[in-house]
Amino acid sequence: MPKMIKCPKCQTEFEIDENYYLDIVQQVKNEEFEKELASRLAEVKATNELAIKNREQELVNKYNRELAELRNEKEAEIIRLNGDLKNKDIELEQASILQRQITFWLT
Repeated sequence: MPKMIKCPKCQTEFEIDENYYLDIVQQVKNEEFEKELASRLAEVKATNELAIKNREQELVNKYNRELAELRNEKEAEIIRLNGDLKNKDIELEQASILQRQITFWLT
């Protein structure tokens, strides 16, 4: 059964064999499918890129928080150790003074 189609450029109608008509329909469907596929692929790619950037930022923020916590812990440890060192210096100075006094009194 022949099919009538209309040329989109010149608006002329003509008759074609049904097999040719089905080939044209299939080509149009394939072209629309490819366009839709490309559009969805671009959308998924953009969504994934955004998700990756967000995840990267989350990881950077987490790393920076952990680094700040570690830095604070180490700074507190340094302060504590400096205090311990000053206390030991004072003890050593007191022991030295005591030793000199004992040596003075014994001689």
